[in-house]
Amino acid sequence: MVLQEIFFRGDRHFAHIKNIIFIDCSVDKNGVLELFDSGNKRFKNRGRLNTFKRNIVIIDNIEAMGVEFIVNNYPLFNSQKNLFIIIEDNESGSTIVPENTFDARQQIQFLEECAKDETTFQFFTNFNEDDKFIFFAIYFAVYLRHYASIETIVKISGIKAEDIIAFVENLQKGTNLFAIFPFHRDYIYCTNFLLLKQIPGTFGSCNEYQRIARLYWEYKELLDDERWLSMIHLDPKDLGQIVLTTRLSYFEGALKIGHYQKLFKALRLLIQKHESTYLDLFIYEYAVLNYHMGNHTMALEYYNRYLESLSSQDLKAKIYARIIECSHGCSADDVQKQINDYISELGKIYGYQPYADYWKNHIDTEKGKFDTNALTTTCETLLTVFRRDDLYQETGRRAYTDLIRSYHILGKYPPEAVENEFKTFLGMPGQPRYDYYVNLYLKANKLHYLDIPDAGPGEVVQRLIREASNYYTNALKAHYEDNKTKNALRIKLAELKMLLTDIDYTEQIQVVGDFLVRADANRVDVHKAHAHTLLAKMKMVNPANLRGDHGLHIEDPFQSNLVVARKIYEQYENKYGVFRVDFLSLVGEFYFMNEISDLEDTLTRLENLVKSYSDYLREKKIVEKIREDYNNITITKTKILWYLKTYPIIMQ
Repeated sequence: MVLQEIFFRGDRHFAHIKNIIFIDCSVDKNGVLELFDSGNKRFKNRGRLNTFKRNIVIIDNIEAMGVEFIVNNYPLFNSQKNLFIIIEDNESGSTIVPENTFDARQQIQFLEECAKDETTFQFFTNFNEDDKFIFFAIYFAVYLRHYASIETIVKISGIKAEDIIAFVENLQKGTNLFAIFPFHRDYIYCTNFLLLKQIPGTFGSCNEYQRIARLYWEYKELLDDERWLSMIHLDPKDLGQIVLTTRLSYFEGALKIGHYQKLFKALRLLIQKHESTYLDLFIYEYAVLNYHMGNHTMALEYYNRYLESLSSQDLKAKIYARIIECSHGCSADDVQKQINDYISELGKIYGYQPYADYWKNHIDTEKGKFDTNALTTTCETLLTVFRRDDLYQETGRRAYTDLIRSYHILGKYPPEAVENEFKTFLGMPGQPRYDYYVNLYLKANKLHYLDIPDAGPGEVVQRLIREASNYYTNALKAHYEDNKTKNALRIKLAELKMLLTDIDYTEQIQVVGDFLVRADANRVDVHKAHAHTLLAKMKMVNPANLRGDHGLHIEDPFQSNLVVARKIYEQYENKYGVFRVDFLSLVGEFYFMNEISDLEDTLTRLENLVKSYSDYLREKKIVEKIREDYNNITITKTKILWYLKTYPIIMQ
């Protein structure tokens, strides 16, 4: 009745309505974020409004997404091209739930008009056992590698190459699923990935499917992630007979390569199809992968559930460290108490003292204490720890990135030895993780945070900016699938692009807006504060915001962002965050000031600010340049704008 009433409202016309879409935010929050992300290729190709054009879109449990999600998508929700119905769950009210509901992940497939056809696998009914064996041998090959070598299939399955080719060619006559690569007939590729995704849920219990899954898992020449991806498709009874440490060793090997998204999507498909069975078996792995996808709240839920089932002190220590990793960005008192308790517990468990020391130092950096000596000691200690599991590798990478980042914030170049030691935690050159971190931290960030601010305006700096941009892009192209860190990379690139003369400012601001939405949804307060600080800077330097008819004025005030950021930083006791907000506010005040007589007072306040935070050398250097220009009567709006543009908002 409610939908019928909405349908015939007089202020919107739905005579040609296409669909009623239902999205439950409580089912797959990460999927909802992906669906509404402005970087989503559906939006780029069709536009945000046209993607949902002529649809009634019901969004239930909106409270799971956070306020910033609503703010960021308000223009979309308020469009006349469609109708969005936003439902917030509360204890006193009821919600409207259509009979046939589906989550955001299914909705993405729905928008692509790829709903499952009941007759899709009709061809399978005519297969004999040999046909099924060949079919699943090909399936696993293209599932693991988009372009699969027929030779590899032969080695693993024992099927003759000519039989494989003949099977694919016959299958092509009636079904669009596999094809022989036209320019190199030694390879097979998939022509319908949505159909491919339905195979495990449809045929996973078949004997031939299970035989092939085991053959691929046991084939030692496959990459570690490929063997793990094969192993998880074994029957749950068979999986339960594999020793936990053995299962985890395959997972650790898979993580080292860095194809997190591939691992996550494969495991999620199995869990969605057989939730309790596979979630019980792989709850730890699913928690780790959710974290790498940037879905902190889901990761925390699964870590806490897993922790309740553990008796081993060693395994408990690992989960303590993982929970700290997921939650340390939240400033809520109860969360901070849990973090401190777990750090204390880590320090008591044999072999985990270096991990406790690392997290103490990391939290210090997030509170504005950049003790490079303490961080260096922690890094050197971790180098002597004889562990090679993913938690160790992850902690080592974090320790060195914290050390490098601290040098960058202070405006100093890290010692060459630090950069070389960092590489020992990155795996092999040429692998996604290695290429990602080298391009990001050792190349792009060095240019962005150190070389460019020191270069001054001109042709040289434009070359450095484009060089840094290329390194950021190379990192994104490295096929490293950690969405959490890649989202942070994108806002670094957006900030850098604000230095170019031919850039769309609106697009870069939207990138930061998307980051803010994710931070809010996942309760990562320090990231919210960072995003607000960066948005304030972007508003200051965006030409579209400036007016000069009665002196220099700003159309879109930046102070509100700084107020939000400062409040979070104060709650988190982040003295550098508070200092940076005040520094930006005063430099902005100096830039927009139109009365020359007032400049001296603002400059004096700037000088007093940096004196009270003597450790922060970068900002001190900027104020000294402004004072020198002011005393020599060479100060200009253009120079102040340049100082603002090249002042990097580095994530703590």
